[in-house]
Amino acid sequence: MAVASVPVSHYTSDHNDVLNLRWDQGPENLFSPLAGLGFPVQRVSGAPSAPEGTAPAGAYIIPVQNGNSTYSAVEDMDAVTEFVEEGGLVVVLSANGAQEDTLKGFVPCSTTLRT
Repeated sequence: MAVASVPVSHYTSDHNDVLNLRWDQGPENLFSPLAGLGFPVQRVSGAPSAPEGTAPAGAYIIPVQNGNSTYSAVEDMDAVTEFVEEGGLVVVLSANGAQEDTLKGFVPCSTTLRT
């Protein structure tokens, strides 16, 4: 499979206050280079999905969460778990500080593996 044929879903929603797109255009700054490299990129506002007409497994990117809510608290983590179980790759970008807690909450919720 050629690299550029891997479907990419890009979380770009601010409706649940996970991202603050009025303050930071970081998600758009990530979208453009991926599309420029030839990846079939689709903006999504919720659970991982593949661009129309492509294989369901691919990559799901969650940009740095700069809103007041964490992704795992407001989005469908069962859908993320299913995506991972089907072979999908989830990339959660983080920054310093409070982002560490965001990742600690995300990882256990996104997999059926429990400690």
